[in-house]
Amino acid sequence: NLDVSGNEIAVLGGNQTSPGAGYLTLSVSDLSAFGAGSVLVGGTRSATTQGTALAVTASDVVVDTGSTPWTGTEILVAATNSIRIADGSQLRAGASLAGAPSVDRSPLVMNGDGALLRLSAGERVPVIRALRPGTTPHATLTVGGAGGVTLSATGSATLDAGQTVGLSPGAALSTPELDVISSGDVHLGAAAPSGSTAGTWLTSGQVAQLGATDLLIQSQGTIFLHGNLSL
Repeated sequence: NLDVSGNEIAVLGGNQTSPGAGYLTLSVSDLSAFGAGSVLVGGTRSATTQGTALAVTASDVVVDTGSTPWTGTEILVAATNSIRIADGSQLRAGASLAGAPSVDRSPLVMNGDGALLRLSAGERVPVIRALRPGTTPHATLTVGGAGGVTLSATGSATLDAGQTVGLSPGAALSTPELDVISSGDVHLGAAAPSGSTAGTWLTSGQVAQLGATDLLIQSQGTIFLHGNLSL
């Protein structure tokens, strides 16, 4: 496995530019070619009796692959404040090589607010996030803006954020098993009210975009169903 830690991290394709001077920049091509069975950007992992503990070091992670796909058997991105997958990015997880390393099926365990993106050739794994008492979650996972993003995994995918999982209209997701997890409320079948930043809101069209045969929606708050929603 390969773990990369830092305060602010940008994963960039060949012609993409860093979002700021303080960012640790990583090459998409180098990560894809490294050959690790699993790549974690944003922290380090250790084995515990509960599962695989993620010690998240990055406050913010930006992934901007451009036309260069980020590929691997398993891709994990973690941050305490925000993860942003920029328009045009492509992330693909799959066991493309014979004898590819097996994927860890232990639960992923994290303490405190944060966001996590997991794309894997393996089956879904539980995500355990312990919030400190009195904590108001604020972390966000944003997949695309006005343009398109491609996320695909031959096994499973997880979109997890303390406050908001944001999915752009042009995002394309493809995986057999998909988990959408929020520490706040989740609203399905409606757009967020103007100016609202609380909770995860997915319109009926965005729910249809999720592209999974096995969909799990999980919230530590309340899940609201709006309008004529088809699941």
